[in-house]
Amino acid sequence: MTGENWINYYKTEDEVVEKFSGKVNIENLPFPPGYDEQIYRLQSEGKLKKSLKSHKKAESKEELERLKRKKIWELAIKPVKSVPMNALMMYMSPNSIQIISIMMTVTLFFNSLRDILSVNRAFANTEAESDYDMFVMKTVYVISCSGNLLLGIWKLNSLGLIPNRTSDWLGWESTILSQQSVAL
Repeated sequence: MTGENWINYYKTEDEVVEKFSGKVNIENLPFPPGYDEQIYRLQSEGKLKKSLKSHKKAESKEELERLKRKKIWELAIKPVKSVPMNALMMYMSPNSIQIISIMMTVTLFFNSLRDILSVNRAFANTEAESDYDMFVMKTVYVISCSGNLLLGIWKLNSLGLIPNRTSDWLGWESTILSQQSVAL
């Protein structure tokens, strides 16, 4: 009896109990959907575990290296995934000098610097077949962290906390006397 027929014939549990209430023999009960007799037979004979072990041995070293490289690449591009959310938060925070906007920006800035400086700690538990791959992946990680760092610098500039205008340096400008003030 296939799984499709089993579902069509017996809609509820009560119907199954009524149909098979007098039959105690387990072999007369229909198989549930998704049941495979071959797997049950292999398991009872003890062959299922052996076939699983041989399947695990069949995995090659190249497949394992490919999976390692994939996980390391995921680690390398992980900081990029937070850039859109941080950009939205920085855009939505006010551009006036308030403690909340300054703290958010400084936190973003210093967390990015901390991540850049702790590259070796982030990749400490990883293994790759060559040092070249690790160098490239660490470089991608630093570039990824730089995205959040650039967002922090942009927000500090929009808050006016980075002195990049001439009005920020007026204290060091020499005063120019006009001719009108000289003629007394």
